Amino acid sequence: MHLASLGGIATDIGFALPAAAFGALRTAVINLTAGICGSRFGRGWIIPGGVRFDLDAVMIDKTREILGEMLAKFSDIEALLFNSSSALARMEETGIVSAEQARAAGLVGLAARASDIACDVRADFPCGIYRYSSIPVLRLDSGDVYARAKLRALEIYNSVQFIFEQLDNLPAPKPVGIPNEPPPNAFTIALVEGHRGEIAHVLLTNAQGQLSQIKIKDPSFHNWHGLALAVRENGISDFPLCNKSFDLSYAGHDL
Repeated sequence: MHLASLGGIATDIGFALPAAAFGALRTAVINLTAGICGSRFGRGWIIPGGVRFDLDAVMIDKTREILGEMLAKFSDIEALLFNSSSALARMEETGIVSAEQARAAGLVGLAARASDIACDVRADFPCGIYRYSSIPVLRLDSGDVYARAKLRALEIYNSVQFIFEQLDNLPAPKPVGIPNEPPPNAFTIALVEGHRGEIAHVLLTNAQGQLSQIKIKDPSFHNWHGLALAVRENGISDFPLCNKSFDLSYAGHDL
């Protein structure tokens, strides 16, 4: 998703080469996911309690190969975008959201971190593998389109490195665990960090232990107001850049 966002930003600048290259790299990554589980977006692979199946040795080697090639190419394309004076002129000091504004608006995820606010569920509420293998909470303080774009590039580097570390330390294949039946009259909240930020699931059960209400709060719910703040006092031609730098969900549940 960060590759797609960077491609969109390059498109809105009119920088055709990185726009096309980021799209090609994204295709390689999502095709890898399709090769693993049959869905380019990983549907059906992650299930309550774990994953439906583990990677075998062949797929582990293929994952290393494809991500390694992607990262090598990404390094060149990312440098092309962020070392271009004309691209920087469009991104820097455009769509600024100050730390005070971001905090008051309750921004989450990358949009908050681009305004120098440490906000990452992986660090604030670590669970699972994040209790043992952390990802640095990267921040920039300019709060502009450049900060939101550059953080995406940094997230890509860190995420691929994280994946490589996990591939080197995967446990032996294990049977899929069956989650315990939920207790009756219970209320629970689950938080995970999506590519846009904090995703919250709220679940309630009835007297029979059946799910009675489910509420999903996506990060775009918080960050739309951040976009409204970013476009103030900017030219019409800067709106697409501001919009794509947040890259929010129009549909609702951006899981």
